[in-house]
Amino acid sequence: MDVNVAVVEAGKKLGYYPLKDEQTLCISKFVEGNDVFCVLPTGFGKTACFACLPLVFDLLHSRGSEEKSILIVISPLTALIKNHVETLRKKSLDVGYLDADSTIEVKSHVLKGKYSIVLLSPEMLLGKWRSLFMNKVYQRRLIGLAIDEAHCVVKW
Repeated sequence: MDVNVAVVEAGKKLGYYPLKDEQTLCISKFVEGNDVFCVLPTGFGKTACFACLPLVFDLLHSRGSEEKSILIVISPLTALIKNHVETLRKKSLDVGYLDADSTIEVKSHVLKGKYSIVLLSPEMLLGKWRSLFMNKVYQRRLIGLAIDEAHCVVKW
């Protein structure tokens, strides 16, 4: 399947169709293996840029539900993380987030790769969950790392 076809199909399935040219470009460049820095106005649809990525990879690589692609999204704002989770779950995406209050069940689902998108704060990723990158599930299925609201991250 062609990258552009996969991007359009993912956009349709997730309710982001038609994607704007800038969104399509961001997604396509990422899929091609480029680092992407996406600066777009408030309300433009930056979330669509990362929300479509796991599905695009799954379409391109014919991955089934047991081997679906995983994207880690880092966001410095807990309220924004929870908003993303709510919004993306309404689009039938398997989304999870880790914070200090995450249940054992959620942590288990993250480790087993149940979620196609995992959201967490920089502190969570650089602390207790740093070893996530060593997990065999993530070594096989992790497609990348997205940083949301990067301008809010003062120190890493």
